[in-house]
Amino acid sequence: MRIDTNKELFILYISNNLNLKKIIEHGNPWNCKLSTLKELAVLPKEILIPYEAPDEDQENQTIAWKMVRNKLSNYAEPVPVSDTKLISNFARG
Repeated sequence: MRIDTNKELFILYISNNLNLKKIIEHGNPWNCKLSTLKELAVLPKEILIPYEAPDEDQENQTIAWKMVRNKLSNYAEPVPVSDTKLISNFARG
């Protein structure tokens, strides 16, 4: 099996029980990693960032998640983990 180095799947899991601080602590390293890969010119051409976001009724967590998601959107469009068809198609190539 050939591994496509121009493609990468980053899985960002934001659990519904994480507080605002934990969401930021979990999400910001992903932004840093992607930023560094881009600076080094080794960022894969195709990136998929599946996520599970907090429930909308968790206002503070949702605000934190949206901040993290906006940063990650500079590298790829984050997609919900529930979009299994898109994720499967991406993984298959």
